[in-house]
Amino acid sequence: MALIVANPTALSTQDSWFKGRLQAAGQTVTVLDDNGLTAPAVTGKAAVVVSGSVVPATLGTVLNGVTVPVVVANTTVAANMGLVGTISGTDYGTTTSQSTRWLLPRPGRPTPPAAGLTAGTVTTSTVGESIGWAKPAAGAVTTATLTADSSKATVFSYEPGTAMITGTAPARRVGFFVSNGTVEHDRQHRTTLRRRSRLGSGLHTNGVLCQGRFGSYCCPQDQRH
Repeated sequence: MALIVANPTALSTQDSWFKGRLQAAGQTVTVLDDNGLTAPAVTGKAAVVVSGSVVPATLGTVLNGVTVPVVVANTTVAANMGLVGTISGTDYGTTTSQSTRWLLPRPGRPTPPAAGLTAGTVTTSTVGESIGWAKPAAGAVTTATLTADSSKATVFSYEPGTAMITGTAPARRVGFFVSNGTVEHDRQHRTTLRRRSRLGSGLHTNGVLCQGRFGSYCCPQDQRH
């Protein structure tokens, strides 16, 4: 598993949260610098997680064509990768003073990023904070949106071959816009959150499993619960 960050020698709160969740799921995590990253560096990895600390201009478009699943926690990187449009404030952005999200499981079966949660309002933090959002293409599976605006997705995914805003997904692509404040809240209240979210343990092969306030978010096609 590859975790891409801005500075591997000084991990941010979100960087550390992603690394800890992946390791808790049994993954061996290789932390990579966004500066000078090449596509071969992630070739053969089970998946790639792009943390919110990444500098979009530094990362560039190096991950756009990789044929491994990619989870993106930075809205600007999502735009650069074609997951969403490129106009800040219209196609993607940040909304302040947020405390909830709306979960929308896939009809007929649970949506993997929703961890089997039923539709409804799920508290993501007891303190209002800034949460990233974006507007993916019609073919994306939207799992969570801002409570006040269902057009603004906070968790969504594309299956391989699905048309994105720009191009098609060469492997699974996930937008997952967690904030540092919510990450810290998760760390302090993890036991209660797991119980409320009906989280289970276990590793989804060939992909990502992050356990925390939002449930289990996975990238693989082979899902074992």
